[in-house]
Amino acid sequence: MVNESILKHEKHPCAKIEYDIQMYMPGPGVKVHNILENSDYETNDTKPVVLVGTVGEEWTVNTKKLMTAYTYNGKPITEDVIKNELADGNKHVIRTIAGAETMFAFQTKEKFKVSTSWGEVLEANRDGIEHGDGDYIICASKDGLPNFDNTWVINGLIFPKTYKFI
Repeated sequence: MVNESILKHEKHPCAKIEYDIQMYMPGPGVKVHNILENSDYETNDTKPVVLVGTVGEEWTVNTKKLMTAYTYNGKPITEDVIKNELADGNKHVIRTIAGAETMFAFQTKEKFKVSTSWGEVLEANRDGIEHGDGDYIICASKDGLPNFDNTWVINGLIFPKTYKFI
C-alpha cells in the first residue's frame, strides 16, 4: 500500500521500455540486496530467480514473472528455457518486454516506505542514493486506473532508462 500523500501528485500513464538486465538462479537461501530501495531478499522455492538491475541492485522473482516480463536471446522464456538454459547458476542477460502493460507513475521527493503486493518494503528517496528530481511510485493499472494495492518504487534516475510515458 502506498503513502496517502502520493495521491496529491499528478499521475502519468507509463510502460516499460526494452532494456537488458541480468538474471541468475543460485539455489535457495541466497541473500541479495536492492541498493536503490534498501530492501533485502532471499531466494527460495517460490522465488528462485535473482534479477540484477541496471545499476547492480538485486531482487528476487518467481519463474512466472520471468516468463511473462522478459525474453532470452530474442525468444520467450519458457519452462524448458529455464530448465535447459537458465537454471545453471550463471548470470545470463535477459531483455524486458516493452509495453506489456500500462502502469501509472507518480514522481515525488518525499521520503517514505512503500509496502508492495509481494510483501516487500521499499524506501522512496532514501538518504545516500541519487534520485534526480525524485523517485517514482509506480502503480499497476486496474480498469484503467492506478491500482494502489500493487505499487513499487523506481529510482528517479533509473526511470527514464527503463520506462516511458505514454
